[in-house]
Amino acid sequence: MTLAHVETRIIDICPPGWCWSRLAEADEGVLTFTTPQGRVALTVPYTVTDQQIAIPMATFDPAVLSAADGEATLEVIGVATENQRWLVRATGTAQPAGSPGAPGSDWLMLPPIRLRGYYETSIRWESADAFGSSAEPLPRRQP
Repeated sequence: MTLAHVETRIIDICPPGWCWSRLAEADEGVLTFTTPQGRVALTVPYTVTDQQIAIPMATFDPAVLSAADGEATLEVIGVATENQRWLVRATGTAQPAGSPGAPGSDWLMLPPIRLRGYYETSIRWESADAFGSSAEPLPRRQP
């Protein structure tokens, strides 16, 4: 009987506390929202404050003003230890607000209604070929 070690990657869904800690570690993400002209995706700086995401409106593309009062999603991607990737998506209604800490500046606040985190993890398992099983991974499905 031969044993083979196979490593495969799976995705874990993470709790809100984990998502907030990842959002606090990063400072840039992709804000997506829909306008009458179509879907918009902008790379934006942000900060986390009081369980909300604060995006400074004056520091980049003025198109971000179009996200105000509509549903928007901030997507942040990072890499953890051992090259394991993670992703956090925060979705809510974007609202213009005053300045959290900087007088006179305008911010777009995103209080998430949905907060989802995904983390790529590795698992190792052994497979014996004595009963005709294979340690080779299944082929990936093509879309």
